[in-house]
Amino acid sequence: MDKLTLIPIGGLANRIYAITSAIAYCQAHSIPLKIVWFKDWGMGADFHSLFKLSPAIKDVEIKDGKWYDYLILDKPRRKNFWFPILWQMIAFDYRIYEKDIYRYKTPQDIFTDFEKGKFVYLIHLAKFYDASDMLKAVEPNEQIQARIMERIKNFPDYTVGIHIRRTDNIASIQHSPLTFFIENMEKEIRLHPKVAFYVATDSEEDKARLKEQFKERIITSPYKANRSTSEGIIEAITEMYALKSTQKIYGSYRSSYSILAADLSNIPLII
Repeated sequence: MDKLTLIPIGGLANRIYAITSAIAYCQAHSIPLKIVWFKDWGMGADFHSLFKLSPAIKDVEIKDGKWYDYLILDKPRRKNFWFPILWQMIAFDYRIYEKDIYRYKTPQDIFTDFEKGKFVYLIHLAKFYDASDMLKAVEPNEQIQARIMERIKNFPDYTVGIHIRRTDNIASIQHSPLTFFIENMEKEIRLHPKVAFYVATDSEEDKARLKEQFKERIITSPYKANRSTSEGIIEAITEMYALKSTQKIYGSYRSSYSILAADLSNIPLII
């Protein structure tokens, strides 16, 4: 492979895992990488309004998709009449689409396909490569970092993260009921009487229920979750890095957001 073009899709954590995996792989193999970031219904912000690339990273271009990129590089699908695939068949001698990644028995099986073309087009939404410190390749920009520091400045010495995913994840709703979090929060209080909890959730109902029961122990965002706007995505990053700054996280089943928040600081994640 002479060059990789990545189109990260999915939510915030999905995209970060795909991007950092591609960067780490290409850096390890001295392969130029182009990343094109498209906004959609679940990602309402451009990459460069959120993150910055580490200056240590070389031969990586990250571009926010322009109108013409949607015509040629976006994921082919019904809403664009699959038009981009026509150009992609000409520009890339090997293409890996979302449907293709599900046939891999392990995430690393993709490396064999990388060798099938010189110019490879890849759509991905998960981690497929592992390297130490790979998540440091991208980090929030200065404005968001200042917002994160403001959010966590009053964390007590022992703060536990609580991430409750609700609105669009059926598995999380079924396997991570509110009782799971309440029981573990009560256990934390018995073990650490001065514990506080940072609660990140897209459920205003669950947030209110926890504030009612645990009162001043609860630290949480004053904003409602909304991934379709730039401000909503900025708040999602702030919440993720606030969770990262706790001692451990009680997270939601099959939530890449919970997993990434813990991975960022290598702290325990209990699901």
